[in-house]
Amino acid sequence: MPPPQGPLPLPLDHHPPIPLDYGPDADALDKPPEDAGVPPVAQLRELQISQDFIQGLRTATLEESRLSGDAVARLRAPSHERHELTSLERASLRMFLARGDASEENYSDHRAAMIGLHKEDKDLPTYEQLKVLVADLTGIHALREDMCPNSCIAYTGPFTNLETCPHCSEAR
Repeated sequence: MPPPQGPLPLPLDHHPPIPLDYGPDADALDKPPEDAGVPPVAQLRELQISQDFIQGLRTATLEESRLSGDAVARLRAPSHERHELTSLERASLRMFLARGDASEENYSDHRAAMIGLHKEDKDLPTYEQLKVLVADLTGIHALREDMCPNSCIAYTGPFTNLETCPHCSEAR
C-alpha cells in the first residue's frame, strides 16, 4: 500500500477545546439546554414553521384542545375499573380489528351480514357506538383536521387559518 499523500491528519487533541458557555441555566452535568444555539427567529421558512409548531406544543393545554369536557376529565382522572365487554361488543371489536384498514363502510357491511345471519345479534354496536366504546376503553379520541386534497399538510398549527395549501396552492 502506498504512503498517504498530502499532510497527515492531526490528532484530535491537537487543538485546545473550545470553551462553551451555556449561561446560568446549564444543568449540573454541563449539558447544553435543548435549544442552545437555536436562533430566536428562524431565517428559513421551513424552520420558522417548525418553530411555530414547537411553540404551539409548548403552550398547548387540554382546556384549549378540541377534546370534549368529558374526555379531558377522563384524561385527568382515568378510571381504574375494568370494563367487562359483552359478547356483542367483543364480536364488534374483533370485526373492526380483523382488518387494520377497516373503514366505516367495511364494518357496517360485516355488521349487516352478521345481523342477517343471526337475527338475535341485532344489538351489535353500530360503527358510531363502536367508536365511543373504543374511546372509552382506551382514552383515545379521534380529532379530525382538514387536509390538503393532495395530502401536503393538515390545516393545524400555523396552517390553521390558511385557505390554500402553501405547497401546491390547492384550495382547502
